Amino acid sequence: MWLDKFVHIIDVAARVSAKVTNIIAAAFLFILMLFTCSDVLLRYLFNKPILGSFEITEFMMAIIVSFSLANCALQKGHVRVDLLVSRLSERAQIVMNSLAYFAFLGLFALITWRIVPRAMEMMEFNQVGLISRIPVPPFVLLVAVGTAVLCIVQLKNLLDVLRKGSKK
Repeated sequence: MWLDKFVHIIDVAARVSAKVTNIIAAAFLFILMLFTCSDVLLRYLFNKPILGSFEITEFMMAIIVSFSLANCALQKGHVRVDLLVSRLSERAQIVMNSLAYFAFLGLFALITWRIVPRAMEMMEFNQVGLISRIPVPPFVLLVAVGTAVLCIVQLKNLLDVLRKGSKK
């Protein structure tokens, strides 16, 4: 009973947070498109490019990529090579998928955990972009948010596979 409630809470949290971060990623992608077009037009028409445009593009790309990963994982859109796994029994496939989700979850939990102290260290040293002078730590923390949401989605996927295995 309590396990079903826990799985339901994780499922709802994963779906909502993945959709929200994906919408934010899409908005940043749209902003990046407008920004790049503006930079190109200013560069070629008026010979006045936007100062620090490469850095700003890098910052936005960090948000776009990290915020869109969770929705991709939710839709099972990541590349999978199951040439060997598909030939195993259903029980063995469940075991292999569980191990894969667990490893993925562990790796990204470790990444999320290590990003936060790195961002705090950057804050301590007031790290900014060389040209744009934009502070870097907020973008690093946003990457941590994106990977944390990815961890929630991977936990949901792991629990789904384990529940499927327990019904067999």
